[in-house]
Amino acid sequence: MFARQLRSLPLVNRGGRSQAASLTDYSGLVNYPHERLRPDLASVMTTTVIPPVLKTLKAYLLEEYQDRLDRVILFGSQARQQATPDFDLDVLIVLNDPVNPSQELCRTSQFIAELCLEHNLLISRLFLSRSRFETENSPLLRNIRQEGIAL
Repeated sequence: MFARQLRSLPLVNRGGRSQAASLTDYSGLVNYPHERLRPDLASVMTTTVIPPVLKTLKAYLLEEYQDRLDRVILFGSQARQQATPDFDLDVLIVLNDPVNPSQELCRTSQFIAELCLEHNLLISRLFLSRSRFETENSPLLRNIRQEGIAL
């Protein structure tokens, strides 16, 4: 059974000392329909689930943002083809200026939540303005430019 395993996690209390907190293992309660696709779940998920999700996401963003949408880039483990069975999709959404990332997250949350539930995965979104994407030289953006896949 494919499930997220919860382990004993180190926590830091107010005094700065580490203490272990034991979390209940809920693995018996979670049963994902794509479990039977093992043994190489990451590659199966890449070829069977990811393209329709990304196609749906891109179509939604084109409809929602129209001319404001500059580009959509898949980055992270999926772009590097190093996804594990409990992967998520990391997507950079570049919009023409001005961009308020928190406003854009709220604007797209309902659709993204439904899409995640429908495909049983997590989609992480990062919104940036075109000018910031083109000029900022942070480690994250360097990695996205180097490893990202334009959709």
